[in-house]
Amino acid sequence: MKQVLVVGIAGWHNSGKTTFIEALVHELVSRDMHVGVIKHTRQEVELDTEGTDSWRMGQAGAERVALVGPAGMALYEYGPEPDFDEVLTRFSPGLDIVLVEGYKSVPMPRIEVRRTASDEALPLDSERLAIVCSEPFKADVPVLSPDDIEGILALLKERGL
Repeated sequence: MKQVLVVGIAGWHNSGKTTFIEALVHELVSRDMHVGVIKHTRQEVELDTEGTDSWRMGQAGAERVALVGPAGMALYEYGPEPDFDEVLTRFSPGLDIVLVEGYKSVPMPRIEVRRTASDEALPLDSERLAIVCSEPFKADVPVLSPDDIEGILALLKERGL
């Protein structure tokens, strides 16, 4: 069984991470890849909408509530935050690649996204695979334009995609 490729996407706030991930996901899916995205946040977020039936079941004490409809499925799990390995183990079956935004303390190869060449480099503990920036500059890793999808895909193929 092929192991899923896990690649972090990192950048300062408003650096273009979401736009980059969206474009990359679109391109990978157009090439028949099975793609997952994990977005980690330290902020409190509502998992469901107050007052809905699924929210009420969670409030009643259900550990898991699945909301299933014609557009897909949402699975709400209530309880303590799971660690990254548990999330990945449960999330990744059947996927070719998982793109991860957040989980900065978890070591994984990462692509750094910068808005400009003069942006301060991120202090990454993980391996920096490349920098994606619309302005070229010299670095100790490849610097690719966000529009250079072929270059980005070649980089990912080197990693086992």
